Amino acid sequence: MCLSNKNTLLQRAKLALSAHTFEFLPQIAFIDLETDGVKIQTANILQIAIIKPIIHSKHESLNNLQTYTTYVSPYKGYSQKDNTAFQINHIGDEQLKSAPSFKDVAWIIAHLLEDTVIVGYNSNSFDIPILKRHLNKYGEQLLHKFSIDLYPACWKNKKQRLEDAIRAYNLTENIRPHDALANTSCAMDLFTELIERNELPSNEEDLLSLFNSPENYWQNFQKRRIVDINTDNQEYLQLVIKTPPSSLKRKHSEISVS
Repeated sequence: MCLSNKNTLLQRAKLALSAHTFEFLPQIAFIDLETDGVKIQTANILQIAIIKPIIHSKHESLNNLQTYTTYVSPYKGYSQKDNTAFQINHIGDEQLKSAPSFKDVAWIIAHLLEDTVIVGYNSNSFDIPILKRHLNKYGEQLLHKFSIDLYPACWKNKKQRLEDAIRAYNLTENIRPHDALANTSCAMDLFTELIERNELPSNEEDLLSLFNSPENYWQNFQKRRIVDINTDNQEYLQLVIKTPPSSLKRKHSEISVS
């Protein structure tokens, strides 16, 4: 388990180039999960990674990436033989022998993601529902503001992996495609690139406008959204629902950003 604010030279260089991307956004939290299956109702979390760009608009030297990553042991006696996805993610006994249980880290994850905007790849349909189920099991809530799924943001009419998106946008190849931390770092690169190309809004106001737009849906499936509001964050949800589109900009100042 690792929670760190120390950045490598490469991370600092990357953040220096992309810090302006986050200037008009609430606190972003990039996430990725590695699981032992693909069924949302039953999959166990084996690894989680979170990267939060901490931006100081008046003191750029203080900018840093807060990183959290840990393997997770689903239950006592769990083994790689229980991991149906082992041939893909290669998370086995060696990685899990000293890993904490999800119960031990649930409060840390809930705290890190509270009042953030979660960004991931296929996260609205996979990572977030699985993470929410695990947190609720141990009395914690996922209280992020809203989420941005890069999958439907990149591909409107076809299914593609994160590696395909990285290649399509000419970004640095991910040499560890089934490691949660590596995937999270790639998600940050992809998010920055989409904003640079004006394929995603660069501020909260326009992201909320996208939520109410037909452009928010993948292949016209109502549940496959680019931007999705967290229904458990009642204060934030009520503000958006009660605000008519014509007055969204006027009311936007009431939304607290962190």
